[in-house]
Amino acid sequence: SSSSSSTVTFCQAKQWLLQHMPPFDLQFLPPSCTVTGHSMLDDHIAFLLMAENATQWAGRIPLAVKLPYLLPYATFHESRVNWRPLLFAKYFGEVVGLSSTEAAMAALAAPPFTNRQAPGFTNWTAHMWDDYAADPSLVSYFVQWGSSTSPPVVSPFDFAAYGYGSCSAWSTLLVYTARAVGIPARQVGTPCWNTGEFAGLAKNNPNVSACWHGGNGSAFGGKFLNNHNWVEYWSDVQQTWVFMNVPPETFAPNQGLCSFDLKTGCDYSNTTGCSKASGPGLASQDHEIYAITWKYTDEADPAVDGGPLVDASNLQLTSGEAVSPLVWSPQLTSPLGQPLRKEGLRMVNRTEFYRCKPPKNLF
Repeated sequence: SSSSSSTVTFCQAKQWLLQHMPPFDLQFLPPSCTVTGHSMLDDHIAFLLMAENATQWAGRIPLAVKLPYLLPYATFHESRVNWRPLLFAKYFGEVVGLSSTEAAMAALAAPPFTNRQAPGFTNWTAHMWDDYAADPSLVSYFVQWGSSTSPPVVSPFDFAAYGYGSCSAWSTLLVYTARAVGIPARQVGTPCWNTGEFAGLAKNNPNVSACWHGGNGSAFGGKFLNNHNWVEYWSDVQQTWVFMNVPPETFAPNQGLCSFDLKTGCDYSNTTGCSKASGPGLASQDHEIYAITWKYTDEADPAVDGGPLVDASNLQLTSGEAVSPLVWSPQLTSPLGQPLRKEGLRMVNRTEFYRCKPPKNLF
């Protein structure tokens, strides 16, 4: 049950969404799952409240976390679908009776996904409700890993329809699934790893610009998509954000992406320092790690968000070039030609959390 200080109300949730949702969504969202409903916005809030009232951890999650990281119905600019009723019905049974968000994420994301007997969230047909219309014994469908498939595969329903997805699709599905069962979660990643030919500052290395644009003007995709996305969720046990890589190799918090320590970030070694750090440990300027948020920059709370807030409309490389985190769709525009690659996109800069650094008391 929820404590009064952290309880979300229907009117509060709807007001927050209307004030923070991307402007282009204000004109149309898919319909409700009921004949008498108005739009998916009402369904979305109603099923959030159901999860709130049925989970043991809801009262231990601050309202300041729930509104921006549990309530939103999207992450980037993926296709809008009324997913929360379906994912609640499919997956809530997996977390009933569990006492924490960490235990719930372990149940949802239990590897290995390559084992077709595993009950992981990628077994799309393994989670059905009592009056499911088809015979579940006649179907078996796992969604699979497929590198460099964004676009078009980003949203969970794209993922299910195509049958495969890269890190963007995996992380979006895991974020949606977590939110559907009452776990605040967000997509996090880097548009361009600080590795190989894309290492260094954009002002010194033009390949960095190509990395952020998904191509160099004559070739696109492939090696130029030197990006990665994964998931952070709010641990009610630790009262902070913890990460889970995709595809998950472990359900232990803050494991699988790198060798992580809260004081030294990713891949610090007592013998080699940061010289052998991997992608997240090498995060730096022009290679930042961002988590998606719907909060405005003037609503920043580093204790809640885990870093400063950045509006994509102000995002620039050290070369002075304006860029967007949508590196897999850098030319995204509306049918009327309005650029959307920065519209309504705000991020938390999580670089300091992940980057490799020596212990503060080392020198």
